[in-house]
Amino acid sequence: MRLMLFHIAETKKGEIEVKKKLISGILATMFLVTLITVAFPARVSAAYPGGTIKVGILGPKGWIQWDGLWEAAQIARDMINKKAEFAAWPGPVGINTPGGLAEVVLVDIDEHSVPAPDPAAAIAELITKLDANPDMYSIFGGFRTECVAPMEGALLDYAAVHKRPIWTIAGAATDELITPVATNYERYKYMFRATPLNSTILGYMFGAGLIKQVIAPKLAALYFGDPTQLVPAYIIAENLVWCDGMVGLLQAGGAAMGMDIKGTRRPSPVATDFSADIAAATGAGAKIVVHIFSAVAGANFIKQVGALKPKFACVGINVESQLQEFYASVGGACNYETFLASLGTQEGLPKEQSLNPNARPVTSTEFWTIYYNRYKHSPIYTAWGSYDALIGLNETAYDTASGKGWAVWRAAGDTDKMILHTETLGLSDNPGNNWGRIQIAGRWYRSGILGYFSYTGYNSPLNPAGATGGPDQGGRHDPFCTGYSLSPLHDGVVRAFIPQWQNGRLEVTFPRSEKFSKKWIVPPWMYSLETDFAGGTTVPTGVGGYSYTTPDTVVGTPDMDTLIGVWFKDLTGLTGFHRLECDMQPQDHFVDVYDAARIGIDWGRSEVPG
Repeated sequence: MRLMLFHIAETKKGEIEVKKKLISGILATMFLVTLITVAFPARVSAAYPGGTIKVGILGPKGWIQWDGLWEAAQIARDMINKKAEFAAWPGPVGINTPGGLAEVVLVDIDEHSVPAPDPAAAIAELITKLDANPDMYSIFGGFRTECVAPMEGALLDYAAVHKRPIWTIAGAATDELITPVATNYERYKYMFRATPLNSTILGYMFGAGLIKQVIAPKLAALYFGDPTQLVPAYIIAENLVWCDGMVGLLQAGGAAMGMDIKGTRRPSPVATDFSADIAAATGAGAKIVVHIFSAVAGANFIKQVGALKPKFACVGINVESQLQEFYASVGGACNYETFLASLGTQEGLPKEQSLNPNARPVTSTEFWTIYYNRYKHSPIYTAWGSYDALIGLNETAYDTASGKGWAVWRAAGDTDKMILHTETLGLSDNPGNNWGRIQIAGRWYRSGILGYFSYTGYNSPLNPAGATGGPDQGGRHDPFCTGYSLSPLHDGVVRAFIPQWQNGRLEVTFPRSEKFSKKWIVPPWMYSLETDFAGGTTVPTGVGGYSYTTPDTVVGTPDMDTLIGVWFKDLTGLTGFHRLECDMQPQDHFVDVYDAARIGIDWGRSEVPG
């Protein structure tokens, strides 16, 4: 199994100045799609009469986030150019342009986050690569805010003079990297974000989503007999700028998310011993620990939790834990850890259970297989956005019939039209040809590998910034999520998924309506009677999509009666999710004899929550 751990050193105090506190950068997750537009052809050959399409891939070389960006971009490049294992694939060889088919060429750019952030070196490399590639109109990537923020300033200064490049961030979730587009458009119009969703929305997703609607009422029912009571919680977040806003959001809004926040600790991002942090949370009586980690400290933390098995559930963000290989690398110590990610384990899922079965040219399960076969490890969250961005670029390059597409504006050197094209998913160029886009509630989306993608707001009336669907999502050029981002149901629009490690597989626990969704399991060292899901009289009210009666600490007739009441019923698409709670073995979305047998094994057992 392959796992590249972070190699990060403590940033010296005062070494880096950030103009203002950046609202938390969430690195879990997910990853989403965009359109990347790039520049003039630098060369012409018989095979590629349209020359080259250069795309910069920018990231933290030496970290797993860079691996995801670069490796997935190589897959997309080879799909488009019909190289390597895609040589026999149908379709044109290269990207269609007015001058003929063009070859995709990748340019690597190090953001110099390893072993410690070095913004000066990052800026120097960025400018050098831009000067050396005057035909590179697009850059994709960017992860560590301590480097990305100063690089952004340098790039915007450069773009003010040279009218390029367009930078589409993939990896850094900090709100303020993109929100100035809404208030200072002329300067920030070159900045987009493809993945992840901004940190504010990500915080709402696991806080107002899974914790409020599932975890908090479930634990409150177990420990207090009242699923509406606030659950004691603690925050343990690495001491980096990107965590600041998230910590503030949780401290201010914890009660609205079903939690009573008892305290906060901010350990070093290279910490190896979390004894004091775990003791503080335990001493405060926490039943939920919201943990936020992007680096090696996250692996150290969860390994120690796995060894000590404290009486709390870990929910939040742990970037390294997203890798399928992580479970084996820590000897299963992460079992029952829950965190944001692009999706759960895709390997082994049938095609119809892909996140977006309509994605082209491949679905998420097919991409997972291609990626694993080539690199012998699973894709990290940056990979999904990097791949799909280049695929989206190919889709809207040039339509031969209408003579429209971003490649027309590229040939003319009109960056403003390229920006408008990106904002509107290509519809500003060719409204008569919607490039395979779809409309949901009046908003246009592109069908991508992680779902239907759009931006939060635009410089165009095609998708006005006033289109709603959830909490405030910031200004223009950020990935958009509908109100379903906080719902246990899913409408197909891109969102972060929240999986839990369950015996070696990352099982999606939120949203709860997908064919591959599994129920969230209380860590057995907190309460081992998974079959005790009925017996009390209290049922949560005002908690959308959730139903969980207060357990009576014994497995008996009420549990069997509840089971029989939903016998052989399909779980998919239900709003109450009674059946999902009763589906225990093998969690196949049917309640049947296997689940009854599980109750039979536990019949008569009793336990008090730990």
